[in-house]
Amino acid sequence: MRRRKVDWEDEKRKTEKARMRGLHMTFIAFLMAAFWMLGMKQLHKDWPVGSALLVMGSLIAGTLILFYVIGKSKK
Repeated sequence: MRRRKVDWEDEKRKTEKARMRGLHMTFIAFLMAAFWMLGMKQLHKDWPVGSALLVMGSLIAGTLILFYVIGKSKK
């Protein structure tokens, strides 16, 4: 039985689409976490949120660098 011919352009398009979907989900998750932290700050006024936002900012920056490096290595 013969294998069907692989359309590499279609595979590349599907991979890029899945990568962008993952990027969108990552940003949505970061936004949800940031809104949750801000909501907790409103409920608990004495809760320090500055350090938590600094950690979130560092995670976002690290994730952006990771996506940038992975994107550069694919080309």
